[in-house]
Amino acid sequence: MIVLKFGNESGDYVTLNGIQSVRLTLRNKNSEIRSALSGGWKNSLNGAGDKNVAVRVTGIAEHSAAESVLLEGSFENRALNCTLLLGSNIWRTKVTMTCFVELYEWHYEVGNLGTFNVALISSGLVHYYQNAKDD
Repeated sequence: MIVLKFGNESGDYVTLNGIQSVRLTLRNKNSEIRSALSGGWKNSLNGAGDKNVAVRVTGIAEHSAAESVLLEGSFENRALNCTLLLGSNIWRTKVTMTCFVELYEWHYEVGNLGTFNVALISSGLVHYYQNAKDD
């Protein structure tokens, strides 16, 4: 199961259909401490630094309401409320975040269905839940 929902201006959520794959990447860049006492060794601050989540989605283009939200968010560089549900009957993961569309592209070939690729980058706090329930 893969479900990706986006909040629109009215607070309603629309679901992105046609998803074929999702890649969820957790990124961290540590804050480093430099001092004469370290003897030249690199030290990092525990729990500090830059963190974000990247979500890459590939799917079949259907020109849905969610695709319109992505397109508008991309053109306007506007923050979107996102909910990602991954899992099966045995396990489930839920990620909620505010994100920006870093990349939104379509690919069309004669005689084939169109496809899309989307890269979303989190902004602010990301909530990650294991064994979560659907909303």
